[in-house]
Amino acid sequence: MSPNSHRGFLNVGEGGYNGAGWPVATIQNEKSDKSIVYARSEDNSNNDYRGARPLIDEPLSRRAWTLQEQILASKMVHFASREMVWECKLTLSCECMQLDRFKTWYALVNEVTSRSITKPEGILPCLSGIAQHFQHGGAGVYLAGLWHKDLPLGLLWGPGPETIDASRAVPYRGPSWSWTSLDRVRSPYDSAGGFTDNDNELKKVYARIIEAKCFPSGRDPLGTVSGGYLKVAAPLLVLKEKLGILPSYLLRKWLALPGTDPPKAARF
Repeated sequence: MSPNSHRGFLNVGEGGYNGAGWPVATIQNEKSDKSIVYARSEDNSNNDYRGARPLIDEPLSRRAWTLQEQILASKMVHFASREMVWECKLTLSCECMQLDRFKTWYALVNEVTSRSITKPEGILPCLSGIAQHFQHGGAGVYLAGLWHKDLPLGLLWGPGPETIDASRAVPYRGPSWSWTSLDRVRSPYDSAGGFTDNDNELKKVYARIIEAKCFPSGRDPLGTVSGGYLKVAAPLLVLKEKLGILPSYLLRKWLALPGTDPPKAARF
């Protein structure tokens, strides 16, 4: 992707688009001009929550107006610095592998929650247009910032690695199992707490989603909600001893305030 209007965008650097390939063949035409063919292995690291945005460091990704153009376009081919990326309503594919639509959604959630918003209660309406775009592409039932098809993985969110002042949103914004239920949440899908493998797939699933539903509070079915419920079937473990469990966001808040007493841990 060209950094400005004076540079080209079809130049290939040493090692191929991503600079990590190795030469496998040389092609020579009638004029004796040589071209090198590069090969690369599949890069699964591109399919995590951060890697779901292969264009994030590209010049056009830093321009405000291009976000709307990218999301609303039905089909796009990106000539990026490292590789070419195909984007449409059904998929986002780079030269290394296909990217999962739900991981792309989690990356968008991280992005929007990292930005400033004057009225926090508008977070769901802020995402409703993009959610509709995903839904038309086959994402399925939308649940106040989550997708039914990707549960229970979508439930593995947190207040964010840098959040120290998260609290329950007032007035009501979403069910407790949705990241929208918290105020001042930042990048809720920054990590999955070690429960996923390198491809961000659950290592083993014990829970089964029986039913999940949210109730829109306005005309927009993908906007604000007045309530919701989630029914899950899963095995339970009996704890014979009391465990002191301190949520990570409370621990970070305490560490940020030297000289204060540690918060009380929850008892189960």
